[in-house]
Amino acid sequence: MADAVLGGWQLDGIITMSTGCPLRPSASNTTQAGNGYLRPNNDHESVKLSGSVVERLDRYFDTSVFRRPEPFTFGNTGRLLPDIRCLGMTNWDFSVFRNFSLGEPLALQVRGECFYFTNAPVFASPNTAVNNRNLGRITSQANAPRQIQLGVKLLW
Repeated sequence: MADAVLGGWQLDGIITMSTGCPLRPSASNTTQAGNGYLRPNNDHESVKLSGSVVERLDRYFDTSVFRRPEPFTFGNTGRLLPDIRCLGMTNWDFSVFRNFSLGEPLALQVRGECFYFTNAPVFASPNTAVNNRNLGRITSQANAPRQIQLGVKLLW
């Protein structure tokens, strides 16, 4: 009896792990040439700050090192910031299911699935536009909350 209820269950899981992408600072175009954004000025100072991400949501990196380029000049900051990145992500999806035989051609599958099992927030990239009042701030979440679904499927 116990095997009929507890036996035959199957587990599936998917783990996704990724590092964050590099950050690219931008400033308003002061040259009147090309597209609308250029690179800001920086006196080759590091923008990296210490502390946990939660402590740095309002100031993910040091915003004081950036300046808007003078009119008709290009900024000197590199295309990507070398010492900080967007936040990485670890995601766990999990499912459990079992097939119950209903005779020769038929089976009933009972299944439960959980997407983003840990329900930990993944913060979005900080704002990198030098002329924006939210420069260096993380203002949104990049992932959805945990989702759980249950299902029954008839197989033939």
